[in-house]
Amino acid sequence: TYAEGVLYEGDFAHGLRHGHGTLSLPGKRYTGAFVAGMPAGNGSWTYDCGDRYTGELEGGMRHGKGTLFMVDASSFTRGEVTGPATYQGEWAHDQWCGRGELRTDDGLVRYTGHFRASVRHGSGVMRRRESRGAAWEVYDG
Repeated sequence: TYAEGVLYEGDFAHGLRHGHGTLSLPGKRYTGAFVAGMPAGNGSWTYDCGDRYTGELEGGMRHGKGTLFMVDASSFTRGEVTGPATYQGEWAHDQWCGRGELRTDDGLVRYTGHFRASVRHGSGVMRRRESRGAAWEVYDG
């Protein structure tokens, strides 16, 4: 146990978290691989707000391929998408970067394409519809 409610259970090497373990921090919990004290390789973050990330990490940050389930996507999409949604794709330095797909759990919005700094950037296809079963409005650009 560390200061301020930080708890680590798992493997150590040379006094550092290294191998597999679980790190509990205020507001979030990580389970997975550690390298030289930092989350790295494959693992999962669970956040107190209900969001969950599973995928690759490097230097403690989401980096590589991963999936983020968001209880409310509005904070990640600057209000463009609200409610529960999932991003699946490439990450760089804790941000959506590269190819990925963002889709709402209600099935009304789906974007497949490129991202930079966690926003749509470059080519992609945006699909929206008013309700399940309704025709898609498609923007390909």
